[in-house]
Amino acid sequence: MHQQFIDATELEEKFPDKFKSDRDLINLVRHLSDLTVQIKITKEQNGILSVVDGSGFAQRVRLERGSHCPDEKCRRQESHAWMVVTVTTVYHVVKTQEDAMKAEMTLSPSSSTQSVFRGFKLLDSDKETGERDWCAVEAVTHDLRIQNTLKSTIESLEQLQKITFETYRDKEPRLVVVVGHPHGGPKKISFGFWEDRMTLKEIRSNQDWCRYAHNAATCPGSSGSPVFILGQSLCGFGYWFGHPHNHSSRSQDGAWAVTSIGSEHKK
Repeated sequence: MHQQFIDATELEEKFPDKFKSDRDLINLVRHLSDLTVQIKITKEQNGILSVVDGSGFAQRVRLERGSHCPDEKCRRQESHAWMVVTVTTVYHVVKTQEDAMKAEMTLSPSSSTQSVFRGFKLLDSDKETGERDWCAVEAVTHDLRIQNTLKSTIESLEQLQKITFETYRDKEPRLVVVVGHPHGGPKKISFGFWEDRMTLKEIRSNQDWCRYAHNAATCPGSSGSPVFILGQSLCGFGYWFGHPHNHSSRSQDGAWAVTSIGSEHKK
């Protein structure tokens, strides 16, 4: 399975041949990669340290100012600014508010230096319905240099999703792209095709929550990785409404990877 992963720097060279001429699609995946974070949560039990590895997707960013930074490790006393990043992942990586406060998220985009976000708030989770497995976490950073880059990348990704949806909406490409940090290592990308789409709940007449089964490569540490599904009709980058799918688990026989819950418009 590890041979099915490609390094993020090899994206254009190893993009599936069928789609290599689609510059919008290639740029979309590049943006998705640039917004994928590595998550590490260090826990201690009976004097023994353990690390939970996962992945996540930075889907929102906002600037805050004041004298009370939510990062417990921040020792700044004067009034200052910080950036809050909303990261989606899965509940079995970030299970509790305590986990969220211990989460260290590392962003390594292709066009800028590495940045570290520190989690401080578990926003939403699916803990009452184990089959869905999704959550959002707010994290903080004082690296304000990347604010404009993150905002423009998110905006561009949303526009490219609209473009590619219109291009492929009446086709059956079934392409799936997963970007994450398998085994807590460097960022990797895998390609595959989805086999099944399962509706979990109808939100309203034109929108529902669903999940996918697909054959793109995943490993431990891939949990929470954003999963792009070509032709998927997203509703925007909200929390519950419109968020992309994240990698959740594998089927019982191991044949298929399964996404978390996701929200989409009905076609």
